[in-house]
Amino acid sequence: MRQLFIYLLAAAPLACPAQFMIKGMVRDSVSQEGLPGVNVAIAATGVSGITNGMGYFEIESKTATAEVTFSFIGLLTTTLRLNASAEATIFLAVDDEASSVSDHFVKASLNLGYFGDAKAAPIGFMVNMPVQSIGRLRLDLFPNFSYWNANNNRGTAVSISKHLPFGSVGALPDNLFVGYRSLAYQESGFHLKQIRGLIVNELRGRFAIDIGAAYSQRGANDGQRTKSETYFSGWLGLAKIFQHLGAGDTGLYTSINYNRMHVFYEAGAFQSFGIRKRSATVLVKYFNYEALTGVMVGICVNIFSTRYYCCDSWGVHYDELSVLR
Repeated sequence: MRQLFIYLLAAAPLACPAQFMIKGMVRDSVSQEGLPGVNVAIAATGVSGITNGMGYFEIESKTATAEVTFSFIGLLTTTLRLNASAEATIFLAVDDEASSVSDHFVKASLNLGYFGDAKAAPIGFMVNMPVQSIGRLRLDLFPNFSYWNANNNRGTAVSISKHLPFGSVGALPDNLFVGYRSLAYQESGFHLKQIRGLIVNELRGRFAIDIGAAYSQRGANDGQRTKSETYFSGWLGLAKIFQHLGAGDTGLYTSINYNRMHVFYEAGAFQSFGIRKRSATVLVKYFNYEALTGVMVGICVNIFSTRYYCCDSWGVHYDELSVLR
């Protein structure tokens, strides 16, 4: 009996081989962004899985090193020998032989929702329609339109941002933003028309800094007459994205529009989450334009996204940040 017990102890490691976890990130070789939905497989053991929304993967292996195959429609299938001791970064390139199919893909999304001044003008709407690419032409355009109107107060905001393909070149901007807004708050006698231009640089830790300028035309009622003035001012903003796998993402944004005579402040946040099979984003923004303060609120729901619209990256969040900007 004792000999049998010793034999079972000796055989236990053979019956339960050690498991290793191979981890890493799969990225697009051109945009450097993470690729979701990529098939990851170890042919020797038949184990497979897919990358998550940011392109991250984990796969079990019976050995410390293994040949792992990565495949995705329209991209070249790649097999690499990876080691469980370090996380790997894999870049997938476009499969030229499949270009006749992939060149016709449009990667775009349509989002509609409510947007308005919580107190002064609570009736409004917004439309976002980001376009990542058309075929092989990478666009990364993120337009936004918002309108609100009630109680003799109304506002219009139009903006478009363009994600730039410079990657890790720190001296060059990562995004360009151009926006126009018009406010006519009759109750407080405040009128504003403003054009803004910003360049955005991404920092470590999913921070981004905005630097730019604004041209403003401001009007106000002064007794029996209306006075107005135009001026230039500098613009400085800071954004931060917090990632929560499987539970949406949170973004914060704050900015100051500074002129020797006028100072405007803004601060806002968004939270994305899932509603059944759709995604939605809730936004809240506080503004202080000296003679006018208020809180903007909104919720935007994804109506549809075309095939392969991706992914949890700065590029996607630029559209949500454009509303806060």
